[in-house]
Amino acid sequence: MAQRLIPGDAHQMAQWLARGTYLSDGTLVRMATIRDLEAAAKRAKNRMLIVWAGRGLLWLATLFFAVGTVVAVVSTLTDSWPESGTAYAVGGTLFYTVPFVGLLWWTVRDAQRLRTKE
Repeated sequence: MAQRLIPGDAHQMAQWLARGTYLSDGTLVRMATIRDLEAAAKRAKNRMLIVWAGRGLLWLATLFFAVGTVVAVVSTLTDSWPESGTAYAVGGTLFYTVPFVGLLWWTVRDAQRLRTKE
């Protein structure tokens, strides 16, 4: 097995068992079997894969709407929208800017959370 599921040092092991924490399925850690610990480690790994995939999608969506916002603002300033008119310029700019602001807020919070974890 490539990963160590339990501490190797006896003192650390005693502290780990005395913690009284629970696994995600409700099993007390000190009462868990090796099979329970392996299943908990696998669930934690799968959860982290989902978190990182969601984080990647968040950052990609933020990048997409950032580029769209820049293009919309430049198109508005140069009056180069395919259909000329104020409604198209305002609507197109808002279409990209409003989601970008929300996604940017989430992305900044995510970056701060990552920074505080390390």
